[in-house]
Amino acid sequence: MKLKFSIITPTYNRAHTLERAIKSILNQTQQDYEMIIVDDGYIDNTFDIIQKYLHDIRIRYIGPNENGGVNVARNIGLESVSEDCDWITFLDSDDEFYPDSLEKMKTSIENNPKYHYFRFAVTYANGKPACFAKHDNLVLNYKETLKQEEVSGEWVVALSKNILEDGFRFIEDVNGFESISWYQLSKKELCFHSFQKVRIYHLDTEGLQRQSIKTDKYYANQIKGINIFLNFHKKALKRFNNKDYATKLYILSNANFRLGNYKSGLINLGKALVIDPLNSNVSKKLLKFK
Repeated sequence: MKLKFSIITPTYNRAHTLERAIKSILNQTQQDYEMIIVDDGYIDNTFDIIQKYLHDIRIRYIGPNENGGVNVARNIGLESVSEDCDWITFLDSDDEFYPDSLEKMKTSIENNPKYHYFRFAVTYANGKPACFAKHDNLVLNYKETLKQEEVSGEWVVALSKNILEDGFRFIEDVNGFESISWYQLSKKELCFHSFQKVRIYHLDTEGLQRQSIKTDKYYANQIKGINIFLNFHKKALKRFNNKDYATKLYILSNANFRLGNYKSGLINLGKALVIDPLNSNVSKKLLKFK
């Protein structure tokens, strides 16, 4: 069975890690693919790194684009998928695939042809699992996904091109919060979870990035992202996973306190405490911002 992947890799000033990601794709045992690198507006030597690989027609570079955030970059990638590609997957520019990752994905997809939405397992660089599933080959619907009882952690998504053609895109009004789109997709498609390990999740650069982005912009994005999430999923979340709803209210409360929006912070904190009053460690930290 012919099955060609399109691997979408957004990047923003990750020249120091991007080459590792590219090499991990070039070293795949499954060689029928394209890699779309979407540059979200570099100010480092990203293009110098990419230029070394553009002689390979499977490596495609789009950019540099105006910095619009990772979701904009992913959507640019989705809109650029070649006609002869059958499946789409994603690789962050600071992570890497195992050499047989595409081959494992292909085998799982071929063995389960009725599914169009897959998730594959992730490990940390030390080999420890970065995700959990109660058992392998787990299939979840929207309700089961919201409950978060059977899977958790980091996963690699693979999508049939049919889903892309049906209009699937990421929310561009917020940076990150991909889960909004994944939950939306799970309303339409069952998600097949395979515990085949396909991605190595590196925390070295992410830790530095997270320390540097805890700014007003970061907290404003948190508020926007959670509000968009709740706009789509609040009713179902309250019904199927009230504890996670409370957690999101706690995060909203914290972000509002950080920005000096004390009234909104207290309102969200009060709602969260009514739902999950035993989460005292969180509430004590938040009350310090009153």
